Amino acid sequence: MASFIAGLKIIFWLVIALMVSFGFYACSPEAEKYNQKGNEHFEGSYFEDAIAEYQLAKVDEPDAAEPYYNAANAYNRMNQPEDVLTQTKQAVKTAESDLASKAWYNLGNSYFDAEQWPQAVEAYQDALRLEPGDLDAKVNLELALQNMQQAEQQQQQEQSEEEQQEQEGQEGQSEQSEPGEEDRESESESASSEEQEAKSTQQSEETEGMTEEQAAQLLQALLGDSQTLQERLQEIYQAPGPTSGEDW
Repeated sequence: MASFIAGLKIIFWLVIALMVSFGFYACSPEAEKYNQKGNEHFEGSYFEDAIAEYQLAKVDEPDAAEPYYNAANAYNRMNQPEDVLTQTKQAVKTAESDLASKAWYNLGNSYFDAEQWPQAVEAYQDALRLEPGDLDAKVNLELALQNMQQAEQQQQQEQSEEEQQEQEGQEGQSEQSEPGEEDRESESESASSEEQEAKSTQQSEETEGMTEEQAAQLLQALLGDSQTLQERLQEIYQAPGPTSGEDW
């Protein structure tokens, strides 16, 4: 497909090279002279010199389409697509007869090269309105329509992917904001550890607070296996009674 399009463009610009010497339908002798001299430079591949002559013709005859049209062809040979587009857009404003259909066709090709598909489609349609039998314009119109449809589908696909990624990102943030199972297990383990530590501290304090007599009673109870350690400790500390001036 790409090679086919390239072939069409090569054929088109070869035809334009043969038809570049457009004269004025009604213009001043000076403008016609500049335009003709520019055509001679163009045929000799002196494109910069040709553009300079076309510029003089434009100054002398600002509303004439031919100097703009011819300058666009020269810029095309110099591979300056932006200048080609600018000159061709100006040419279609005042072009008449055969020059008008060719100018619109050229404008379509310029938009096609820039991948501006809607503008290319419109320009080819204008060319066909003026010249319904233009086979090149018909073929390029179909290609531009196909490319425009593909571009729209690709744009929709990219937009859908962006929306999906955005949605996934929001879901990920929502999951991170809620405590997970690991966090809850960690909190449970922490609370259990604190309870065990408190019990251990209480037992340690109780043990440190025993007198020698109480320790002996506890030992005797353990040897006799009459009560558990915890039960005996509770019994001992139920009513210890105040001491008389002793430091604990």
